[in-house]
Amino acid sequence: MSEIKNLEKHLKAIQKISASLGIKDIFRNKKFIEVLAAQKLGHRVNSAPGGADAWEYINDVEYPTEYKSCDCSTGKGSFQFHWLSENVMNSYKETKNMYFIGRNGINIEWIYSIQSDNVLPLIEEKATGDKTTNGHKSFSIKQLINLGAELRYQI
Repeated sequence: MSEIKNLEKHLKAIQKISASLGIKDIFRNKKFIEVLAAQKLGHRVNSAPGGADAWEYINDVEYPTEYKSCDCSTGKGSFQFHWLSENVMNSYKETKNMYFIGRNGINIEWIYSIQSDNVLPLIEEKATGDKTTNGHKSFSIKQLINLGAELRYQI
């Protein structure tokens, strides 16, 4: 069997398993990383294509969470907030925490969390304030740690 056919076989198996879990878009926007991170953090994964990445319980109340990931194996990766429309900003404001995932390929190496209030003002500075999606903000992990991010998971 050619290597490409073997790859296709495994990708189809992943798609079938994820569909059995109710996750129909496992390959969209690195959804598989969100699924793996939610499992490591004890969060409830969002199986729908839109909305929160996952949900977490804080004092018996369920809140949406936002996950950002980057391939940080080079030490130069950054976490991107794109399409900062009014709707996107409103969804970020519903979160209590945001999670930043350092990965090497599909392997999650670490996860930091930060209280959303620590980064929202900086993200909001770049938001469009309307329905346009032109806004963009990025952070390095060093910047996030300086803003109060804490290590939650490490291999």
